Amino acid sequence: MKAAENGQTALVEYAASTITGSCRKVNEDTFGILNEANTFLVVDGCGSTSSGDN
Repeated sequence: MKAAENGQTALVEYAASTITGSCRKVNEDTFGILNEANTFLVVDGCGSTSSGDN
């Protein structure tokens, strides 16, 4: 994590989990972190739309 403007840094602890669920065989959800951009990503798959599993 980059130093804040005041010169201090913050320690951030994180955890994530995802499951397939009871209706699908494939899990389209994902998560991640971009350390260099101080960014967390959470992506919900589109399994229930016409683009997902049928």
